Amino acid sequence: MTSENQINRKVYEGTQRKLVLAFDVGTTFSGISYSILEPGQEPTIRGVTRFPAQDNTHGASKIPTIMYYDKAGNVCAAGAEATRDGIEVEAEDNGWVKAEWFKLHLRNKDLAASTPAASIHPLPPKKRAIDLLADFLSYLYTCAAQYIQETHLNGLAIWNSVKDEINYVLSHPNGWTWREQREMRKAAFMAGLIPHKAHPRLSFVTEGEASLHFCIQAGKLASHALESDRDPGFVIVDAGGGTIDISAYKQTTDTEARVFEEIAPAQCIFQGSVYVNVYAKKVLLGLLEGSKFADDIDHIVNVFERSSKHRFKDDKDPQYIKFGGTRDNDASRKIRFGQLKLDGSDVAALFQPAIDAIVEAVLLQKEAATHKISHVLFVGGFAANTWLFNSVSRILTEKGTSIDVVRPEEHIAKAVADGSMSFFLDHFVRTRVSKLAYGIAIRVPYNPSDPEHILRAQKIYYSEVTERRHLYGIFATILSKNVQVPEAQVYRRKFRRDSLSDLDIKKKLKYTILGYKGLDANPTWIDLARDDYPQLCTIEAELICIPIMTRHTFSGKQYYVIDFEILLFFGLTELNAQIAWKNSEVSDICYRILNLELCWELF
Repeated sequence: MTSENQINRKVYEGTQRKLVLAFDVGTTFSGISYSILEPGQEPTIRGVTRFPAQDNTHGASKIPTIMYYDKAGNVCAAGAEATRDGIEVEAEDNGWVKAEWFKLHLRNKDLAASTPAASIHPLPPKKRAIDLLADFLSYLYTCAAQYIQETHLNGLAIWNSVKDEINYVLSHPNGWTWREQREMRKAAFMAGLIPHKAHPRLSFVTEGEASLHFCIQAGKLASHALESDRDPGFVIVDAGGGTIDISAYKQTTDTEARVFEEIAPAQCIFQGSVYVNVYAKKVLLGLLEGSKFADDIDHIVNVFERSSKHRFKDDKDPQYIKFGGTRDNDASRKIRFGQLKLDGSDVAALFQPAIDAIVEAVLLQKEAATHKISHVLFVGGFAANTWLFNSVSRILTEKGTSIDVVRPEEHIAKAVADGSMSFFLDHFVRTRVSKLAYGIAIRVPYNPSDPEHILRAQKIYYSEVTERRHLYGIFATILSKNVQVPEAQVYRRKFRRDSLSDLDIKKKLKYTILGYKGLDANPTWIDLARDDYPQLCTIEAELICIPIMTRHTFSGKQYYVIDFEILLFFGLTELNAQIAWKNSEVSDICYRILNLELCWELF
């Protein structure tokens, strides 16, 4: 069922027509959903279902995330155009370079370390991942513009009325942080979607949360199975091309609105469907090494991707990869009449890393969740694979988890694009779980009786201001890790600054917000694990009308201090930071919004 039949949305209260575009740039396939908001009308979610070079394919909601570049670095073909008949010949004749799986190059070093030891397609010469993303976003924009103009009554007039003020929603894996969001913002700016990198018309949503919204608006969470438990918790498994994103939620007791809260830290694992291809290529290289078919390995893997991989459902049935003609035979390589035979058990082994990773992730969600988990909902293109779905269901049952595994009946491959639009329109999730602790590095007075201080005695420094010895490098937590964070909640902590000069004390404040990703529930000394404290953003503010207080040292010397607070807001899936202080002249709080371009952070 479509979203229009499942969700009764409020009418759009704006006075002018607005367009919202949701771009799902996947590792292997990408899609576009959109909504034209008309004043006084209930919004609906629509999908772009016709793309260049795919005009004869009815209802095609996704295109390959592939581009070809010429020697000058220009895009020559993209999407379905990059997979049309004869494109390989044309590319070879003209020296074009193929670009695919480029999304994986954007991942941070922590996720890169967890990526299976397998080859990821290299980037074209002199191109960065952000360049490719910008080019592909520009292409998706062109596809959306063409589709809307061609399919809507008065489409050209509609497009001209909204094209200059479009809102965009970009989805990304659960494990991506502010670093990847920053790169995505740059790419959106480079693509011409937004006029500057901090523009508010661009928002982000994790693929896990987008998938939740898809399940809600598709009616899956209203099924009798979920309603059989009182207020059940459930896990969303978004199995895509590059990543598998796992998130856990439950519906709240809010009787006026349908509201959900995250109940465990979201996970992201690099065991998407492309890695089945990677493992298959390794097996086939071993089988065909030294044969005349070794040079055909990429073609054979592509045939496997399009056929055997998708229809595989039983490890007892052999699979045949039909890659050649009737004269292609080699009994020692299991090749007859142009068909390479793979035993069902060998094909099953290609899926096993993904199966094991999903089961482990679901069990971790079950253990970490603040609520009982009753169901797993499978979405994403990889979720359509029968062997994957049945194997995860069987293993969870064998482990006695009492967790039912279900999947929407239709359009699971477009879950993220439609879910991203629903995220913008419906806003079902109001509470999320912090994946990091957030804070700043501060100093503390040296305590000669504290063993930790004694260990760092060589780092003592003397303050001319306070005439006391200090140690620097304590992590002052503002928000702890694995905390359920209501989006309206403000997290704040008081800090103090001192100086011998009343002029210097009012110089610009500048602090670096740190994250903590380690396992310690109460992190303290940063030098114990420096790599666990990434710098998230820098905040700074000019001090206007801030009250200055005087203090005196033990020797009677006067110095100056100011008190202020650092505030963290986790409104949606991004962080905003502020500095605040009491203004004694107007008996009010002064807030300074700081460096918004740098202060967006994903949970």
